[in-house]
Amino acid sequence: MKVADQIKKTWHKEWGAVREEAQAYVTIGQAEGMIVRNVKTMIERAVELRASDIHLEGYSENNIRIRMRIDGQLLHYRQLKPTEFSEMLTRIKVLAKMDISKNQTPQDGSFIYHMGNRFVDIRVSMVPCIYKEKAVLRILDSDQSLMSYRALGFSEKQIGTIKRLIHQANGLILTTGPTGSGKTTTLYRFLEDLKQERLNIMTIEDPVERKIAYINQMQVSEKIELGFEQGLRAILRQDPDVIMLGEIRDSLSAQTAFRAALTGHLVFSTLHTNNATASFVRLLDMGLENYQIIGAVRCIISQKLVRKLCPYCKERQQPDQNACQVFNLEAETPIYAQHEGGCEHCQNTGILGRKGIFEMLELNADIKKAMQNFETEEVLKKRAIKAGMIPFKTSLRSEIIKGEISIIEGLRQIENEN
Repeated sequence: MKVADQIKKTWHKEWGAVREEAQAYVTIGQAEGMIVRNVKTMIERAVELRASDIHLEGYSENNIRIRMRIDGQLLHYRQLKPTEFSEMLTRIKVLAKMDISKNQTPQDGSFIYHMGNRFVDIRVSMVPCIYKEKAVLRILDSDQSLMSYRALGFSEKQIGTIKRLIHQANGLILTTGPTGSGKTTTLYRFLEDLKQERLNIMTIEDPVERKIAYINQMQVSEKIELGFEQGLRAILRQDPDVIMLGEIRDSLSAQTAFRAALTGHLVFSTLHTNNATASFVRLLDMGLENYQIIGAVRCIISQKLVRKLCPYCKERQQPDQNACQVFNLEAETPIYAQHEGGCEHCQNTGILGRKGIFEMLELNADIKKAMQNFETEEVLKKRAIKAGMIPFKTSLRSEIIKGEISIIEGLRQIENEN
């Protein structure tokens, strides 16, 4: 064989190998590009639909799905193939700065997602389950503007009370309710109204859900052993006027928060209880004394989020006798229900958006006296209603009559309170 032919043959062989390797890289690049696009599309669709969470989960060996929590309900988004699921999890782990080699231990992480001019904070939790890892992405859209008090669901009378209380020099204002009921959003509304040059406003949160200009916000961090109690003690050395403590979780954080409120600071915080009067029992269980609660607490705002009927497809309904008795409705009262098939406006659910309902208990002399006498929760509630507190059941009845919520939603909220 001639030398030229030998060179040509070798060149073709080597070029073929290079071409095959290059084609393999192209294929890998296309696959990676598809996974990046899938994650991007999923997040952007979730933001578009106002979802609070995205769930990626396997419910059998080969059946994997994505669901999104919209208006408090988990709704199906799409099915995934096992390989696609694994690749999407890896992509999410990379974005959230997690260890991609670990799939048998829980991991937490976060990343900022850019959507044009918007910045969306994504908090990621991974846990091992029997079939696959499960990922939940919590969406904190910091670019969404804070809603007004009216849009949050407060009445005009309640708004007047709030604006008077948040401008006091000291004391504690508590928001209470179940997880995801909007307690922190309510506190952010207070902070937004208060921020001004003459006030030093500081927060300790887990996580910081919204960045607010001109307010000093501190993030809880286990890595540096910075918890609520340690952070609050540090804040008290920073000459604060207003303090927001993300949550009163235990007796230590409770004692520190109440001490701050009793020594000349205005303190906002949250607590997990079902209604306003139950908060007193919860605080006593945390080891606080009666005199501390009476001296520090200015107001307790308990809140729930109710699912609003889609205005485009809701339909009239005849209430049953039991529902009429629960809400003291006349049999002929016109009420509405969600349309079973929904419509395009509500993603075929019959529900479009949520709003808050609130119990506001301001401590007056009568309430304080009842607390000093260690009255029962039931007696405290009666005194609070007499003093002007609108109970949840009354607010639910009003929303049902206005056609804002269904009677089924009203009954669901009543059951959750008990």
